[in-house]
Amino acid sequence: MKLFGIESRLIALFIFSIGCLTQVSYATEGMTWQFRADNSPNNPGFRNTSLTYGVPETDNTQLSGSCSEAAGAYPKSSIVIFGADTGELPENQEVDLRLSGGGNEYTLNGSVFGIKAETGITGVYVVIANNDPIWKALTSKSALDYQIPGYRASTLQLSNGHRAISDFITTCRSYFIADSGNSDTTNSPSGISEREAFQSAKELGSIEAWQAFLNNFPTGFHADMAHAYIKKLQDSSTATTQMKPPVTPQPPAQVYQQTVNLGPGRSAWYNKQFEMDEGNTSVY
Repeated sequence: MKLFGIESRLIALFIFSIGCLTQVSYATEGMTWQFRADNSPNNPGFRNTSLTYGVPETDNTQLSGSCSEAAGAYPKSSIVIFGADTGELPENQEVDLRLSGGGNEYTLNGSVFGIKAETGITGVYVVIANNDPIWKALTSKSALDYQIPGYRASTLQLSNGHRAISDFITTCRSYFIADSGNSDTTNSPSGISEREAFQSAKELGSIEAWQAFLNNFPTGFHADMAHAYIKKLQDSSTATTQMKPPVTPQPPAQVYQQTVNLGPGRSAWYNKQFEMDEGNTSVY
């Protein structure tokens, strides 16, 4: 019976150890959801937004997301990195990330990320379409469990993050809506797309160029930006004019008259004699 008791404790310890290995825990104390957006009108075409879940100003981060309006970015998607157990998997190894909660399951395809990084998140890098059903789950569920199949699972607490996640995905979708059809669709009689016309006007940087842009594309986000650029140029021109010093008128040049004494004059009449000498003319 004593041996059985020892074996029972060993089995219980083994089961407990297995349970610890099946869950990756994050210290949730102090962890918050944060949403940031850089939507400055002075930086058109390069707006971006970010989403994080972690302890502010520390490396304790479980999730990081971002999307951008910049050229080369995914126009209809967002990048999200989930902190996860990756075992001995190499960097960039393609994996599936399975999420579950509330009776629903989701699978995202991604790759191993951050294995060699000294700081930051180690986990799975995924590109998620902005209309993917996972966003509805992230903005409505209280929590989601996720894992690479065969590796330890993690729990993502969502209760206090619904607002931040919703603001993030709404902003990311707005980037595409503001630019939809502009970069690939020709909407002007000249055959130039709105984005191309906007860039051309920006390079010229004159009021006339922006007015030409507005004649072809009078509405939309880029039109609002064009109006802002025109106002900026007008204000700059006004300021330059005000800084110029006033021009002092110069008096007209004065014309002076003076009598010159040339001394005694010659007779108005004098004689000339012309003598022809073998075809030559001499004057005396």
